[in-house]
Order: sequence, then structure tokens, then C-alpha cells
Amino acid sequence: MVKIKKELLSYAPIALAALTFYGCKDDDSKEVSKKDLLIGEWNLVEIDGDSYEADPEYDYTYSISFNFQGDGDFEYCNSYESKIDPTKNYSGCYDGGAWVLVEDKITVTNTTESNGIVETEEFYIDISSITSDRLEGDLSYEGDSDTYSVVFEKEN
Repeated sequence: MVKIKKELLSYAPIALAALTFYGCKDDDSKEVSKKDLLIGEWNLVEIDGDSYEADPEYDYTYSISFNFQGDGDFEYCNSYESKIDPTKNYSGCYDGGAWVLVEDKITVTNTTESNGIVETEEFYIDISSITSDRLEGDLSYEGDSDTYSVVFEKEN
């Protein structure tokens, strides 16, 4: 019994060194939360399977982006550019919204004011997939039965 104990004790420093070296390494592959992945500006690139990017067949381009801010604020931007009638061009960003993520569902409450009238709308994105540069899901609006399959790409 004493011989076994002495052998075990002689190997203890080697085992301790091995555990220290291999067991205490920093884990560089920590999982990033969905909330952290969402933070930033996302450009709509596909809706219901159709590309939402500029199409040379049409005489206009239209874009939408969502900005999920780390403090829960939400902003969206849109622009329209006519190749035929530049007087119809517009672009703008609208803030005043807020977002929350619960499990795989984003709820956005957006409040706008125009001519003294305050309007609030709520919409949802049920996330089916998210990576650091791509968001896929189903978008729906409160009080509307329509659902749109959407794909966003993150702005760099």
C-alpha cells in the first residue's frame, strides 16, 4: 500500500502540470448570444424568396435596413430612387422604436409622429436562423394575418 501511494505521489506533479496546461486554457470558441448577434444594422435582401436588391429590369431601387441597438433602441431606414423621375426620390431613418428578444422572437414597437399624430405599430420576426452576418425568419405585423419570409444581411 505504501509503495502504491509513493508511486501515485511521484506522478502527481506531472498530472498537476498537465491539468494546468490543458485544463485551464482560455476557451476562444465561446458561444455568442442571439442578442449580441442581432446588435447592428441589417439590410433586407430577400422577401418571400424574391431578391430585394436592385434589379436592372426596374426603373427604381428601394432599400430597407433595421438597426438593433445594444440598449434596446430600434431604428429603420428606407430609400427609394427613381431612374426616371428623380423628384420622387426619398430616403430617411426613423428612430423612436424599441426591440426585445425572447427566445427566437424579436418584438419591435415603433412609434412615429407626423403632424402631431402619434402612431405605434408592432411587428415581429420569428428567427429561424442567425449568424454573425445573416438573419432569416418570418416577419409579421400586429393585427395582420400575413407573414413574410425575410432574409437580412448585416452591414459591415
